[in-house]
Amino acid sequence: MADTIDPEMIDTELDEIVQVAAQLASQVESSPHSNGEQAQSSEEDNMDTDSDEDDDDRSNHSNSTNSTRKRLSKTGIKRSHHNVLERKRRNLIKDSFSKLKDIVPTINQDKASRAQILKHAADFIQTTLQRNVTNRAEILRLQEENAQLEESKGRNKDAITVKSEADTNEK
Repeated sequence: MADTIDPEMIDTELDEIVQVAAQLASQVESSPHSNGEQAQSSEEDNMDTDSDEDDDDRSNHSNSTNSTRKRLSKTGIKRSHHNVLERKRRNLIKDSFSKLKDIVPTINQDKASRAQILKHAADFIQTTLQRNVTNRAEILRLQEENAQLEESKGRNKDAITVKSEADTNEK
């Protein structure tokens, strides 16, 4: 059997793949939005609200410039904070896909799409699980065969001992 497969190595690789896939899934699920469209619409809504409030502030000339500056400053800070968090999230997802691409041996392309990476990872996991089940069944079969051979060896040894004692007694 030239192509021996180490079940422990398969389990380790499978665990790594499952961890990366779980991390990707949790990142996608925890994402506040799947694309930039919702973020833009909420930012536009905030800007519309800000402009309405700005109109109200203009009617009250006493604190218009200070309150507008504070509001714009807070909005800018919130937006930049959100942008930083979103950039971190995207980088984490990108790094996770890169790790997944490196772990799965069936991906040969440097520019594999995320869909291809996920498909290959799912196929690899399925194949590995099937191989794992087959290998465990083969291990059990070989252990049973080994136990039978050990038992047979013990009986043969006893038979040889009895025969050699009988031969010794005849002489």
